[in-house]
Amino acid sequence: MEAPSEPKPGLCIVSFDGGGPGAISQLAILQEIMGRSFYDPSNDGEEPCPADSWDMMGGVGFGGLSALLLGCLRLSIEDAMEELAAIGTAIFTQRVEDIVTPDSNLAKLREAVEDLLKRHKYPIDIKLKDQRFRNGRCKVVVFAATTATMDHCHQFRTYSHRGRSIDPTFVEAACATLAIPELFTPVSIGSSLRKQRFVGTPIGSNNPTRQVLEEALLQFGDEQPISLILSLGSGRPNAFSFEMLNLYPESSGNLLTQLMLGCERVAKELSLQLSEFPAYIRLNVDKGVEFLKFSDWDQLGDIEAHTDVYLQLPGINDGVNNASRALQQRIGLTSLGELSKYLQYEAA
Repeated sequence: MEAPSEPKPGLCIVSFDGGGPGAISQLAILQEIMGRSFYDPSNDGEEPCPADSWDMMGGVGFGGLSALLLGCLRLSIEDAMEELAAIGTAIFTQRVEDIVTPDSNLAKLREAVEDLLKRHKYPIDIKLKDQRFRNGRCKVVVFAATTATMDHCHQFRTYSHRGRSIDPTFVEAACATLAIPELFTPVSIGSSLRKQRFVGTPIGSNNPTRQVLEEALLQFGDEQPISLILSLGSGRPNAFSFEMLNLYPESSGNLLTQLMLGCERVAKELSLQLSEFPAYIRLNVDKGVEFLKFSDWDQLGDIEAHTDVYLQLPGINDGVNNASRALQQRIGLTSLGELSKYLQYEAA
């Protein structure tokens, strides 16, 4: 009699919302989950490498940059937080005499990402699919829109994919997912006659969890079991009201609020559609980050403090424990195919 085969371990997938400095909150939540999953008092505080623990990471904006730092460069979460803070500060810290334009912001962003690669001993023109990035289990995908199709997600992948796709450099992919029109000039990728211009987060996709799950289905197949789908928000704003239209004269505050509200709409839809699937967990700090602007990179300590309080709330603490257990045990709770059909049915 043939012995029954071992069940396949379930996938662990994490999706990062876009946003501004609230991306630090996402990493703090992930750090707490990883710490509870792999706590070892004998390792002298050394963090486990997320690229060895997650099967897929996806994101947009600064959330996409977090995925690239963790999954491509194999940074620890602590190091990723430092790099994210350095890049955000480099872009948005202005001197009195500076003339700030979308062109100057993009130039600062490109220089900051290039400096990041240099510090970690990578050439600044390294491709996103370069073999030097493929030393972990984790597949990374980040999303951006083109000027021609702003409501459509274009994928930048670190792995091979069947079908047509652009092969950007790491710098191009990082800049493209961040290049929100009100703040940055569009990022051109491709040959001079066929270049496409990318403008950051696609409309309606600042919470890219659906897109990340669609990508997982393409890469792993519909029979692949899932242990954890972790959706991380970058802070929940207050409702966007008429009175808030003049709250931020620079307009970037309005933009961030609208993007974050879009995240919550998607999160509510997914929570309803996946209410019977314990593999799906959504975590997002709900107090203390209501009025964040893209430029508030001098408030990271406060953001971390609000995140720590959030993580101690009874219901949230249970969610973190469930996520850490799923990441550690990797028991397949459902399949990608079942999940996909349920989402399609609910959305119809």
